[in-house]
Amino acid sequence: MTEFDRRNTAPPPDGNPDNLRPHLALSVRDALVLTLTTTTGVAAGGLAHLAGQGAAAAVIMGTSAAGAAVLLFDKVIGK
Repeated sequence: MTEFDRRNTAPPPDGNPDNLRPHLALSVRDALVLTLTTTTGVAAGGLAHLAGQGAAAAVIMGTSAAGAAVLLFDKVIGK
């Protein structure tokens, strides 16, 4: 195992260095919230564009929907 691998792994719960676990950058909950937020923003922006809004307006609407979705999904999905 290289030095880089040792620095980027969390210590094992039993203290045995042979049982190193990889360190996750995001928890599963955070990844789910970000995925749902992105999906919501893209869907809202796409629907706004299909409804006849210009590209700039659709991007603003999608971004606004994603911002609201972060707050919603953060509250709804348990910690």
